[in-house]
Amino acid sequence: MSPAPAPPARPGPAVLLVLVMMLGAVAAYAALVWPEWRRNPDLSHGLFAPLIFLLLVWESRQLGPHRWLPARAWWIAAAAAVAAAVSAGLGGADFDAARLANAVLGVFGMMGRLGANVRERQGMAYYAFSRLSADRDMGTWAAIAGVNPANVTRAVAAILDEAKRLQDEPVPADELQDVKRYLIGSLPLQLETNDGVASLLVDLEWDQLGLDYLKRYRGIIEGLTAEQVQAVAQKYLSPEAYALAVAGPDV
Repeated sequence: MSPAPAPPARPGPAVLLVLVMMLGAVAAYAALVWPEWRRNPDLSHGLFAPLIFLLLVWESRQLGPHRWLPARAWWIAAAAAVAAAVSAGLGGADFDAARLANAVLGVFGMMGRLGANVRERQGMAYYAFSRLSADRDMGTWAAIAGVNPANVTRAVAAILDEAKRLQDEPVPADELQDVKRYLIGSLPLQLETNDGVASLLVDLEWDQLGLDYLKRYRGIIEGLTAEQVQAVAQKYLSPEAYALAVAGPDV
Protein backbone atom coordinates (compact mmCIF):
# COMPACT_ATOMS: atom_id res chain seq x y z
CA MET A 1 0.00 0.00 0.00
CA SER A 2 1.24 3.48 -0.83
CA PRO A 3 1.57 5.88 2.09
CA ALA A 4 -1.25 8.34 2.61
CA PRO A 5 -0.51 11.82 1.31
CA ALA A 6 0.66 14.25 3.90
CA PRO A 7 -1.88 16.88 4.90
CA PRO A 8 -1.23 20.35 3.50
CA ALA A 9 1.01 22.44 5.66
CA ARG A 10 -0.76 25.06 7.70
CA PRO A 11 0.59 28.58 8.01
CA GLY A 12 2.70 28.93 11.09
CA PRO A 13 2.01 31.46 13.85
CA ALA A 14 4.60 33.84 12.39
CA VAL A 15 2.86 33.92 9.01
CA LEU A 16 -0.53 34.48 10.61
CA LEU A 17 0.93 37.27 12.74
CA VAL A 18 2.37 38.98 9.66
CA LEU A 19 -0.99 38.75 7.85
CA VAL A 20 -2.83 40.20 10.84
CA MET A 21 -0.30 43.02 11.05
CA MET A 22 -0.69 43.78 7.33
CA LEU A 23 -4.46 43.87 7.57
CA GLY A 24 -4.21 46.09 10.63
CA ALA A 25 -1.85 48.43 8.82
CA VAL A 26 -4.22 48.73 5.85
CA ALA A 27 -7.17 49.38 8.17
CA ALA A 28 -5.21 52.02 10.11
CA TYR A 29 -4.09 53.64 6.86
CA ALA A 30 -7.67 53.78 5.58
CA ALA A 31 -8.96 55.24 8.86
CA LEU A 32 -6.21 57.86 8.87
CA VAL A 33 -6.96 59.24 5.41
CA TRP A 34 -10.74 58.67 5.41
CA PRO A 35 -11.56 62.34 6.17
CA GLU A 36 -9.48 63.44 3.17
CA TRP A 37 -11.10 60.83 0.92
CA ARG A 38 -14.53 62.15 1.78
CA ARG A 39 -13.47 65.63 0.66
CA ASN A 40 -11.59 64.41 -2.42
CA PRO A 41 -12.45 60.86 -3.62
CA ASP A 42 -9.58 60.97 -6.14
CA LEU A 43 -7.14 60.42 -3.26
CA SER A 44 -8.57 56.93 -2.72
CA HIS A 45 -6.44 55.75 -5.62
CA GLY A 46 -3.46 55.95 -3.28
CA LEU A 47 -4.76 52.96 -1.32
CA PHE A 48 -3.91 50.67 -4.20
CA ALA A 49 -0.18 51.45 -4.14
CA PRO A 50 0.63 49.51 -0.94
CA LEU A 51 -1.79 46.74 -1.91
CA ILE A 52 -0.11 46.32 -5.29
CA PHE A 53 3.28 46.23 -3.57
CA LEU A 54 2.10 43.44 -1.26
CA LEU A 55 0.77 41.48 -4.25
CA LEU A 56 4.12 41.84 -6.02
CA VAL A 57 5.94 40.59 -2.92
CA TRP A 58 3.59 37.58 -2.76
CA GLU A 59 4.10 36.84 -6.47
CA SER A 60 7.86 37.05 -6.08
CA ARG A 61 7.76 34.55 -3.22
CA GLN A 62 5.64 32.19 -5.33
CA LEU A 63 7.51 32.45 -8.63
CA GLY A 64 11.00 33.33 -7.52
CA PRO A 65 13.12 36.09 -9.04
CA HIS A 66 12.37 36.78 -12.69
CA ARG A 67 12.81 39.52 -15.26
CA TRP A 68 9.93 41.79 -16.09
CA LEU A 69 11.36 42.18 -19.61
CA PRO A 70 12.26 38.69 -20.85
CA ALA A 71 15.35 38.84 -23.02
CA ARG A 72 13.92 36.42 -25.56
CA ALA A 73 10.45 37.96 -25.81
CA TRP A 74 10.52 39.85 -29.11
CA TRP A 75 7.16 41.43 -28.47
CA ILE A 76 8.50 43.66 -25.68
CA ALA A 77 9.31 46.47 -28.10
CA ALA A 78 12.48 44.80 -29.37
CA ALA A 79 12.30 47.37 -32.12
CA ALA A 80 10.01 50.36 -32.25
CA ALA A 81 9.20 51.81 -35.64
CA VAL A 82 7.80 55.32 -35.70
CA ALA A 83 6.61 56.98 -38.89
CA ALA A 84 5.74 60.61 -38.17
CA ALA A 85 4.29 63.16 -40.51
CA VAL A 86 4.89 66.75 -39.36
CA SER A 87 1.70 68.77 -39.61
CA ALA A 88 1.26 72.51 -39.40
CA GLY A 89 -1.59 74.50 -37.92
CA LEU A 90 -4.04 71.78 -36.91
CA GLY A 91 -6.69 74.24 -35.82
CA GLY A 92 -10.36 74.91 -36.42
CA ALA A 93 -12.23 72.30 -38.42
CA ASP A 94 -9.00 70.48 -39.29
CA PHE A 95 -8.30 69.73 -35.64
CA ASP A 96 -11.51 67.78 -34.99
CA ALA A 97 -11.46 66.06 -38.38
CA ALA A 98 -7.85 65.01 -37.78
CA ARG A 99 -8.76 63.73 -34.31
CA LEU A 100 -11.47 61.57 -35.90
CA ALA A 101 -9.11 60.38 -38.64
CA ASN A 102 -6.47 59.47 -36.06
CA ALA A 103 -9.00 57.46 -34.05
CA VAL A 104 -9.87 55.50 -37.19
CA LEU A 105 -6.22 54.97 -38.05
CA GLY A 106 -4.81 53.82 -34.74
CA VAL A 107 -6.96 54.36 -31.66
CA PHE A 108 -10.51 52.97 -31.80
CA GLY A 109 -11.02 49.48 -30.39
CA MET A 110 -7.80 47.49 -30.45
CA MET A 111 -5.67 50.35 -31.80
CA GLY A 112 -7.76 51.05 -34.89
CA ARG A 113 -6.79 49.94 -38.37
CA LEU A 114 -3.12 49.72 -37.46
CA GLY A 115 -3.88 47.27 -34.68
CA ALA A 116 -6.21 45.27 -36.90
CA ASN A 117 -3.67 44.99 -39.72
CA VAL A 118 -0.15 45.12 -38.26
CA ARG A 119 -0.96 43.33 -34.99
CA GLU A 120 -3.98 41.09 -35.51
CA ARG A 121 -3.94 40.20 -39.21
CA GLN A 122 -0.20 40.02 -39.87
CA GLY A 123 0.98 39.27 -36.33
CA MET A 124 4.06 41.50 -36.67
CA ALA A 125 3.65 43.68 -33.59
CA TYR A 126 2.67 43.45 -29.96
CA TYR A 127 1.23 46.95 -30.30
CA ALA A 128 0.66 49.32 -33.19
CA PHE A 129 -1.17 52.60 -32.78
CA SER A 130 -1.20 56.22 -33.92
CA ARG A 131 -0.96 59.44 -31.94
CA LEU A 132 -1.96 62.96 -32.93
CA SER A 133 -0.14 65.76 -31.08
CA ALA A 134 -1.50 69.03 -32.34
CA ASP A 135 -0.55 72.51 -31.17
CA ARG A 136 -1.09 76.11 -32.19
CA ASP A 137 1.62 76.01 -34.83
CA MET A 138 3.27 72.64 -35.41
CA GLY A 139 2.44 69.12 -34.31
CA THR A 140 3.09 65.49 -35.16
CA TRP A 141 0.94 62.67 -36.41
CA ALA A 142 2.82 59.51 -35.53
CA ALA A 143 2.37 55.76 -35.91
CA ILE A 144 4.18 53.67 -33.31
CA ALA A 145 4.71 49.90 -33.18
CA GLY A 146 6.69 47.42 -31.13
CA VAL A 147 7.82 44.71 -33.51
CA ASN A 148 10.23 41.87 -34.03
CA PRO A 149 13.46 43.41 -35.38
CA ALA A 150 13.22 41.10 -38.38
CA ASN A 151 9.81 42.58 -39.28
CA VAL A 152 10.62 46.29 -39.08
CA THR A 153 10.59 46.86 -42.85
CA ARG A 154 7.33 44.97 -43.32
CA ALA A 155 5.71 46.72 -40.35
CA VAL A 156 6.64 50.17 -41.64
CA ALA A 157 5.25 49.26 -45.06
CA ALA A 158 1.98 48.06 -43.49
CA ILE A 159 1.68 51.29 -41.48
CA LEU A 160 2.22 53.39 -44.60
CA ASP A 161 -0.33 51.26 -46.48
CA GLU A 162 -2.96 52.07 -43.85
CA ALA A 163 -2.12 55.78 -44.03
CA LYS A 164 -2.50 55.69 -47.81
CA ARG A 165 -5.74 53.75 -47.52
CA LEU A 166 -7.11 56.51 -45.26
CA GLN A 167 -6.18 59.00 -47.98
CA ASP A 168 -7.54 57.02 -50.92
CA GLU A 169 -10.78 55.54 -49.54
CA PRO A 170 -13.59 57.26 -47.60
CA VAL A 171 -14.20 55.63 -44.22
CA PRO A 172 -17.30 53.37 -44.43
CA ALA A 173 -20.39 54.81 -42.74
CA ASP A 174 -20.68 52.13 -40.03
CA GLU A 175 -16.99 52.40 -39.06
CA LEU A 176 -17.20 56.19 -39.01
CA GLN A 177 -20.27 56.12 -36.77
CA ASP A 178 -18.63 53.70 -34.33
CA VAL A 179 -15.56 55.92 -34.01
CA LYS A 180 -17.74 59.00 -33.51
CA ARG A 181 -19.56 57.28 -30.65
CA TYR A 182 -16.21 56.39 -29.12
CA LEU A 183 -14.95 59.99 -29.24
CA ILE A 184 -18.18 61.39 -27.82
CA GLY A 185 -18.48 58.74 -25.12
CA SER A 186 -14.88 58.96 -23.96
CA LEU A 187 -14.98 62.71 -23.26
CA PRO A 188 -16.89 62.42 -19.93
CA LEU A 189 -14.25 59.94 -18.73
CA GLN A 190 -11.66 62.69 -18.97
CA LEU A 191 -13.71 64.77 -16.52
CA GLU A 192 -13.91 62.17 -13.74
CA THR A 193 -10.85 63.50 -11.88
CA ASN A 194 -9.70 66.96 -10.86
CA ASP A 195 -6.53 66.41 -12.87
CA GLY A 196 -8.56 65.59 -15.98
CA VAL A 197 -10.74 68.69 -15.60
CA ALA A 198 -7.71 70.94 -15.05
CA SER A 199 -5.87 69.44 -18.03
CA LEU A 200 -8.88 69.92 -20.30
CA LEU A 201 -9.34 73.54 -19.22
CA VAL A 202 -5.68 74.24 -19.99
CA ASP A 203 -6.07 72.65 -23.43
CA LEU A 204 -9.20 74.71 -24.17
CA GLU A 205 -7.40 77.92 -23.27
CA TRP A 206 -4.09 77.09 -24.95
CA ASP A 207 -5.68 75.91 -28.19
CA GLN A 208 -8.17 78.81 -28.11
CA LEU A 209 -11.15 76.50 -28.53
CA GLY A 210 -13.46 78.54 -26.31
CA LEU A 211 -15.01 77.61 -22.97
CA ASP A 212 -18.19 76.52 -24.77
CA TYR A 213 -16.26 73.87 -26.70
CA LEU A 214 -17.58 71.07 -24.49
CA LYS A 215 -21.15 72.11 -25.28
CA ARG A 216 -20.36 72.18 -28.99
CA TYR A 217 -18.22 69.04 -28.98
CA ARG A 218 -20.94 66.44 -29.64
CA GLY A 219 -22.38 68.44 -32.52
CA ILE A 220 -18.92 69.00 -34.00
CA ILE A 221 -18.03 65.31 -33.98
CA GLU A 222 -21.44 64.18 -35.23
CA GLY A 223 -21.24 66.73 -38.05
CA LEU A 224 -17.93 65.46 -39.44
CA THR A 225 -18.09 63.56 -42.73
CA ALA A 226 -16.06 60.82 -44.36
CA GLU A 227 -14.96 63.37 -46.95
CA GLN A 228 -13.52 65.63 -44.23
CA VAL A 229 -11.64 62.71 -42.69
CA GLN A 230 -10.22 61.79 -46.09
CA ALA A 231 -9.29 65.43 -46.75
CA VAL A 232 -7.24 65.87 -43.55
CA ALA A 233 -5.49 62.55 -44.20
CA GLN A 234 -4.53 63.79 -47.65
CA LYS A 235 -3.43 67.13 -46.26
CA TYR A 236 -1.37 66.05 -43.25
CA LEU A 237 -0.24 62.46 -43.88
CA SER A 238 2.45 61.79 -46.43
CA PRO A 239 3.52 58.17 -47.06
CA GLU A 240 6.25 59.54 -49.33
CA ALA A 241 7.68 62.17 -46.93
CA TYR A 242 7.94 61.23 -43.27
CA ALA A 243 10.44 60.88 -40.43
CA LEU A 244 11.35 57.31 -39.47
CA ALA A 245 13.00 56.27 -36.20
CA VAL A 246 13.88 52.68 -35.29
CA ALA A 247 15.25 51.74 -31.86
CA GLY A 248 16.35 48.23 -30.93
CA PRO A 249 19.04 45.61 -31.41
CA ASP A 250 20.89 45.22 -34.69
CA VAL A 251 19.37 42.70 -37.11
